[in-house]
This record gives sequence, structure tokens and C-alpha cells, in this order.
Amino acid sequence: GTLWDEDRAARSDEPVEVANGHGIVIHDRTSAHVAAWHSPKRPSKDVGRHFDLDECRVWMRLHFWAMRECGLANVSPAFADYYVRFIGHFVNVYERSAPAFARDSYRWSANPENIQKYIDDGCEMKEVLGLSLGKALEQIPEEEANDDVWPYHPYEEEKYALEDW
Repeated sequence: GTLWDEDRAARSDEPVEVANGHGIVIHDRTSAHVAAWHSPKRPSKDVGRHFDLDECRVWMRLHFWAMRECGLANVSPAFADYYVRFIGHFVNVYERSAPAFARDSYRWSANPENIQKYIDDGCEMKEVLGLSLGKALEQIPEEEANDDVWPYHPYEEEKYALEDW
């Protein structure tokens, strides 16, 4: 076996309670997502619903804010470059249009005024919530909205330059 096999074998096989009194054993990433979509903390009308673009944008912004807040973006611009690309790749699991917004989400996290507005607005990102894809695309640079190779093929001038965003 591998380290991953050992880790998975050591996980609890006790079901956790999700919405409507149901239980699910969380043993991998897929079952964790199912549990999140069925979280009892979600409004009942949203239970079982997968994440939308606006929720993905919030999720990415929070990830990148956390990376900046712990100092990782400054300590290792190379890691920041990797992480933004990784999140840009990974978020596609939730919403196909979301990867185009990863770089914008990273830029958002660099502005203390954005963080303060988020806090002042009751920890809601009202400027992205509920937007159609068309309206959301208007918020990012056209070259990012139409970029069909990022995050897999970096542009030389972009590599390791995320701290300047």
C-alpha cells in the first residue's frame, strides 16, 4: 500500500449527519463534496444543489486571501503561481466557467479595501452573488474571459509574477 491507502484506512467509517437526518461516510473527495452539497447548514432550498459560479468565486477569493494572510504569497511567488493555477484547475469540478475567474480572484485578495468591504457586508461578496455568467465575465479582463489555455500553459511574462496582480 501507499501512504494514501494508510490514510484512507485510518479514516472513520462512522456516518456524519447531513440534511434531512441522512448519514454519509466521508472517505474521499467525492463523498466530501456530496456531504457539503447536503450540509444541514445550507438553506433547505439549496440542499443537494451543486455550487454555482458565484459561490466558486467566493471560495477562490477566500482561499487566496488566506494564502496572502499567512504570508505564503510573499514568501514564495512560485508557490502562489502554482496555487492559483491549481485552484483554477480544481474549481472546474464545481463549475466549468469558474477557472477563468481564478486570476481575478487572486487580484481581489490583494486589495485590503475588498477585504474590509467583505467584512462590512456581513461576510458576503455582494458584487458577485447572483450574477449571470455574462455579467460576471464583464468583471474580468477580456483576455482572461477568452483564454482557453490557462491554467495549463503559462505565458512567459505571467510566470511567477502574480504578486504584481
